[in-house]
Parts: sequence; C-alpha cells; structure tokens
Amino acid sequence: MRLCIPIRVPKFLKRSKEPEWVSGICDQSMVSSPPASTFSSIIESIVYPTPVGASLRRTVSYHTVNDNDYGEPQGTVHLLSIKSTLLERDTFIFWATPECRLLLGLNQKRTPVTHVTLLRWIRLVDPEIDEFHVQPVLLERRGILNYFPSPMAGPTPDPSSRLLPGDYLWVDPSTAQSGPRPLLAKRSSLSSYRAKHSADKDPVSGATHELYTFPPSFEQSVASRDGWRCFITGEEASPPEKELALTWLFPPAWKYRLLCQNGRTSPPVEDFVSTSNVGLIRKDLISLFNDNAFGVDVDDDYRLVIFRDLGPNVQLAQRQQGISPGPDGRFLREHFRWCLVVHLLGGDVREDYHVDDVAGLAQELGLLGETDEDVVQLEDERWQSALGRELFEHHLSYKFSL
Repeated sequence: MRLCIPIRVPKFLKRSKEPEWVSGICDQSMVSSPPASTFSSIIESIVYPTPVGASLRRTVSYHTVNDNDYGEPQGTVHLLSIKSTLLERDTFIFWATPECRLLLGLNQKRTPVTHVTLLRWIRLVDPEIDEFHVQPVLLERRGILNYFPSPMAGPTPDPSSRLLPGDYLWVDPSTAQSGPRPLLAKRSSLSSYRAKHSADKDPVSGATHELYTFPPSFEQSVASRDGWRCFITGEEASPPEKELALTWLFPPAWKYRLLCQNGRTSPPVEDFVSTSNVGLIRKDLISLFNDNAFGVDVDDDYRLVIFRDLGPNVQLAQRQQGISPGPDGRFLREHFRWCLVVHLLGGDVREDYHVDDVAGLAQELGLLGETDEDVVQLEDERWQSALGRELFEHHLSYKFSL
C-alpha cells in the first residue's frame, strides 16, 4: 500500500529569521530550476524516486585536483552514512539502482588509489567480478535519500592515474542490467576480527579456536624465523619479549566464514594453525591489526596500507617495500582482503535509516500534521540531525516550486 500524504508549506519556512545552519541550505544558487510538480508524500519519496525535473536539483563540484593534493569536494548532495562519516570517505562509487545505491567508498587522503589498483582490490574481494570501470557523475536529489546520477563528459582516464575524490558510477557492460551482485552480497560481512569475538566454534568440527591463543612452540619458532623483528614495521625490539607478541594473520576461528564466501572449499583448520599464519608484531599494534585498521598489500610489493586513523599515540613507520615479511603471503593476502571488505564495501545511507525511522521523525516534527501549527519550530535540535536536515531540504524543494 502506497501512502499519499499531502504536504503543505509550513509557516516556519516563510520566517525571515532562521538559524545559521539553515543559511547554506536556503541558498537560491543551489537550485538550477524550480520543480515542475509538487511532492505527494514524504514517505513515498524514499521508495519511489521523484521523476526527472520534479525535485530540488543540487549539485556539487567533484573530480578536481591541484598541484599539491587531491581535490576537495565542496560537499556531497547525498547524505553520508555513519560508516562513511566515521571513515571520512571522500570518494563514492554508486550502482545505478532506482535509488542510486552506494556500493563502496574510500578515504583517498588516507588511502590513495589508482584506477588499476581499485580494479585489483575489487577482484581480490570477489574474483567473480569481471571488467568494469567507474564514471564520474553529478548526483541530483530526487527525494528523501534518493538520488539520480548524471554522467559527466570527459576523456577516459588513464588506468594508472589516481582516482580523484568525488562521486562515480559503477559501469560493467557484461552485467549492465543485474549489477555487481556478488560484490553486494558481501555487505553482510563488514565486521573486523576484533569486532566479532575473541573465540568461535567451527561449525564442522565443533572445535573452539581462540583468537589470541597459540601452541607453546610457536613463539620461539616465529621469533627465530623473523629475527625478533616486527613483521609490520621491520623494527627490532629491545628487549623483544616486552615489546613484541604473536598474532594470527588470519585467525583460525574465522577461516570457514571468509573462505566459504568465495565459493571455495574451506581448508582444514590445521592449515591455519601454522607458524606460516603467525607473525611477531609490536604489542601496541595487535588490536589495530585485528581490527583491520591496516594491512599489507602483498601484490603491491608488500606495501603497508593504512585504512583509518590509528590514534595519536601510535607511530607506524612504513616498512621497506618489496621485502617479504616472515609470515606466508597467502595469509597476509587474506587479512588484507578482509581489510578491504571492512573498509571499502557498504555504507549506503539507507543501511542506517529504515523507512519507519523517516516516517517517525517526520511525524515528530509535525510534517504530517493537518495544519501549519503542528510543525515543530526550527530551533528544535531534531531539525539539526542529519535526517532532520534531509527532511528540511525536501520541504524546501516544495517551497521553491510555488
């Protein structure tokens, strides 16, 4: 059943005095053309995007770069999810669904990538993904949490060139109709090692595997192999027993979860309970490593890739590239792949807001009331929430149509 709730322009929108946070939203320069029709429902616009020409069109500048740094988007027309905000993403790749769903995002200030690196990373996450490229787009708001991509003209970028901050559309000629569904299916696996549990039970064998427990002989074997050096930084600790400790690269507790997702047969746990899957690491880096905050890109000369802020007290020296650390590259690659799953995939704003959340806030703010007097005053802090502002802008589009 589709809800059709008439929306009137509340009196508070016509007041001359407005809070400072409203000034940018109300800027007439943001409107390229007035809407051609009115909105029939707040709730409908979430599920049924507004037709072309019937919305507040707000676009922003993207894909610009200066001599010293990446270009800075002037803002985003799309509401950022909690995940995108926490990771400080500045690059967004959408899938052309009716509501324009976000597939993945990056923080290019922290993790700059080229077009060819992005392709390689995506194939590492999901080998079933075939050729694809990303096309710069401008997004237009077409309703609450609904956006429409307009392709930007320009030459095809050099695959070796860096991907500039901004909004992009996933283009895959072989799956133009269905979209990259295998990649989307992995959105359910966005937890780091540490965010899950410290131990888990293998569903096949029934054995319990501890995240931080190792066979007694492992420490001396790994220390002899690595020369009492941190496999991440290459630093030699002194005294080593106080500054270094063991960590799994890919915890045996999680081997069946990740490998089964790729359609591969999960190897026996004995393959994971091996010194090849263990490394010596600085103690202050263990929790961050298990939280997938950084990883080693084995296929890029063992480059250390940092995905998010490590905190003010963590100094992480870049290890010399091209030199393989002590642990087996297979397990380093699996850890890095999990880092990509955790940080790149997902983060669409609709993962944060259910349609009932939007309807509930609209009701609280009086937007679904019978009269203008039902509308809550602008000074109310609920208007200043991310969703509150989204609702406010939706109403402004109606105001500009009059």
